Amino acid sequence: CYKVVTSNYFELLTIFLISSSALQIGLSTNWMAENLVDTTSSEHRIIEVIYCIIFTAELILRLTAYRLAFFTQVGWAWNVFDLLLVGVQLLEELLMALSSGSDGDGTVHGTVGALQQMSPTTLLRIARILRAVRVLRILRIALMAEDLRLLVSCLLYCSKPFFWTAVLLGLMIYIVAIYLTQIVLVYRVEGDIGLSLDPYFGSVPQSMLSLFQGMTGGIDWENMVTPVFRDISTLAGSMLVLFMAFAILGVMNVVTGTFVQNAICRAEEVKDMQRAMKARRLFKSLDDDETGQISFKEILNHTKDREVLAFFRDLDIEPSEAKFLFDMLDINQSGSIDFEEFLNGCIRLQGSAKAIDMLVVTRETRLAFEQLSGHMRRFQAELSILTEKLMGWKGH
Repeated sequence: CYKVVTSNYFELLTIFLISSSALQIGLSTNWMAENLVDTTSSEHRIIEVIYCIIFTAELILRLTAYRLAFFTQVGWAWNVFDLLLVGVQLLEELLMALSSGSDGDGTVHGTVGALQQMSPTTLLRIARILRAVRVLRILRIALMAEDLRLLVSCLLYCSKPFFWTAVLLGLMIYIVAIYLTQIVLVYRVEGDIGLSLDPYFGSVPQSMLSLFQGMTGGIDWENMVTPVFRDISTLAGSMLVLFMAFAILGVMNVVTGTFVQNAICRAEEVKDMQRAMKARRLFKSLDDDETGQISFKEILNHTKDREVLAFFRDLDIEPSEAKFLFDMLDINQSGSIDFEEFLNGCIRLQGSAKAIDMLVVTRETRLAFEQLSGHMRRFQAELSILTEKLMGWKGH
């Protein structure tokens, strides 16, 4: 069961089923919208039940294979998320069955509690909400595709900067909105001047919305500025122009740079995690005797494996240089490599050189130079003694 769940074919089949299920939900919703009905066709219902059985069986297989590790292994949050979605789908099927078995007065046979008091219309509404939630299963594809998982992780990591960016923009817009609303209010109270500004600055919420739309391209901010210049004053119009220029050219560019910087940092962290997971899988495949250590003989036995060749290709190393790679990873020169040595070596070789790496190289080069200098001094001293002895023998 574990081999089936962890095989590539099982993963590909799961991706296909998730994608086709999301497509089926879209087609079913579109059919109901085109026909102005609140229940789907019998064909779609049969397909939904089949998908429910398949996903329930898939979840049972993975629970059987991983057991308690299902809730503790890497990616456990996605497992719990999938468990909740399967539960939602089962609840949706239960509600659909209850609604179809209702009488005209809304009583459901064979049920107890609160469900007995619910009308079929209420049950169908709840089922439709649960169906919309079930579409989120397609996010599981992000767990299986590395590039998509990287994008999703970067977006989630930027949620905190996004929140504080929204707070900053909200404060700026709120302050300027109060200022503009007060100016327009004064001119409207004193006379009929400023009526053309009412759609933009008639109230504080309307002013905030107009400023936000002008900053983000929702409306052309020239439409807001021109009435201010014409009906209010040149100073007020100039202040609004300066604010829009500062917001668009300054604040928005800083916000973009912050998002990009956070996304780059998160991308590096995710890539390190992916390298660690790949190194763990490769180490298990090389450890034939399952001792927790791999020897050079075990590496030679797998030099033609696809994962090993991909590993050599990532490190830009030819398979013929496996001995050199083994010696580099075997730091303590014990003739075998444990997982910690293998992981640290893989991360260092796949990543760019860091400052600590350069310091280590400099230190080792200095020690080697000092050792070589010592050997040269001893060699020179011994050579001088030998030369004196030869000169003495020649004198005799």
